Amino acid sequence: RLYAYNGSAWGALGDENIVSATNTSGGSLANRAMVIFDTANNNSVTTTTTPYKKAAYGVINGAACANAATCSVQVGGSATVTITNTTTVAKGDYVYTSATAGSAVTSAKLFDGMIGVVTDTSTSGSGYVTFTFQPQAQVTAGVAIDKGSKHNEYWLLAKNYLAGWDG
Repeated sequence: RLYAYNGSAWGALGDENIVSATNTSGGSLANRAMVIFDTANNNSVTTTTTPYKKAAYGVINGAACANAATCSVQVGGSATVTITNTTTVAKGDYVYTSATAGSAVTSAKLFDGMIGVVTDTSTSGSGYVTFTFQPQAQVTAGVAIDKGSKHNEYWLLAKNYLAGWDG
C-alpha cells in the first residue's frame, strides 16, 4: 500500500475513506476532531455544537488543521474521535455529534443522527475512542406514511380503512 503526505497528514493513496476539505470553522481543528461538512461552502468542513445533528460527518485524520487550510478528513471505515463522555463510554455505544465543538458523544441508546459504533475504548482515558462509521441520519419513524418506502404498511392501513368504509 502506498501513502502520500498532503501537507498536513499521511493518507493511503486511493483510500476512498479519506477526503481533502477546507477548514471553515474559524479556528484550528485538532487531530481526531469531529466535523461536519459545511453546507455554506463547497468541499469544506466545520464544527457543530448541535448534539445528534443529522449531517454528513467526518473526523480530522493525522494532524491538526489550521483555519482555511486543507484537512485530511476520514469519512468511512474505522476512525479515532475525541469524545466528551470519557468515563461512561462502552464498546457498542453509538456515536453522535455533541454540544462541544470538535467532540462526539456516545450513548447506549439509538437516536437520530447516529454516526457509528464504538469498537475500542482502550484510549478513552486520553479523551478519544475508535469507532466504525455506520451513519444513520434517521432511525425513528416519521409521523406521516410514506407509501414509497412503507409500501406494505400503507396498503395494510388502506385496506383496513376501506374495510370500515360504508360509502
